[in-house]
Amino acid sequence: MLSWKATTAQAAVVSSPTFDGIQLAVCRIDLRQDQLRTFWRNPQGHPYASLPALAAQLKPQGLQLVCAVNAGIYEQSLRPLGLYIEQGKTWREANPRSSG
Repeated sequence: MLSWKATTAQAAVVSSPTFDGIQLAVCRIDLRQDQLRTFWRNPQGHPYASLPALAAQLKPQGLQLVCAVNAGIYEQSLRPLGLYIEQGKTWREANPRSSG
């Protein structure tokens, strides 16, 4: 799960433009002021499994989830299938197998 939160500067800008009749969700961040992070498991070691669960975990820490997206392919156990890095630590290596 890839997500980001704005610092207290709240530099992230969220908008909902329409393109060809389709409403999009766009979040523009400034990496000089905002923090881009990945999240997979909660402090108990269980996958967050949902964005509301992640937001609820961050709130008591004084952090606000401003924009978030599911950014991976996972096993049924919610374990990432490919490369996963969180706070500089590699939790899963890249899967170099070819599909052909």
